[in-house]
Amino acid sequence: MPNNFYYLISSLPRLEFGQAGPITGEEFLNECSKWLSQKDLLFLSSQDLKVNELTASGPFAAKVFNEFSNDLNQALSIRRRALKGEGALKQSALLDDIFDQKDPLSMELKILKIKWDLLDEARTDYHFDLNVLIVYFLKLQILERLAVFNKEKGRRVFKSLCEVTYDQK
Repeated sequence: MPNNFYYLISSLPRLEFGQAGPITGEEFLNECSKWLSQKDLLFLSSQDLKVNELTASGPFAAKVFNEFSNDLNQALSIRRRALKGEGALKQSALLDDIFDQKDPLSMELKILKIKWDLLDEARTDYHFDLNVLIVYFLKLQILERLAVFNKEKGRRVFKSLCEVTYDQK
């Protein structure tokens, strides 16, 4: 099976943060289904950018990413509560960088970029194994998440939700 990893990984298109993904996550998994064992494919397809499940077993890349995502989410939660006056404010350059953004969309983009950079860093430690495919799949999910952001549409929805309507009697 390892030879399959060489071919599959070397045939994957390059991914760039902020650019449209050359393939979808579904297309990626479909291609992987031709080359991976059922066990590896099942584990790979279970990796979800939105669900951080720490597992005792499985490839190291998944553990590292999930642990980082959980820690980041916890730190963000603590910082948000502190800003509401519900706890102590913990200082962190990473969190400061996120909270320095001017709006929620910019904050989300910053969080996604931080996760992307972590995956880039993790990718350098792996060569032609399931870890590389996990990193690639998570990066595809980041690109798919970025693709749904539309500033103008979001602004219109926000304004329509925030408009005050008064009934005249």
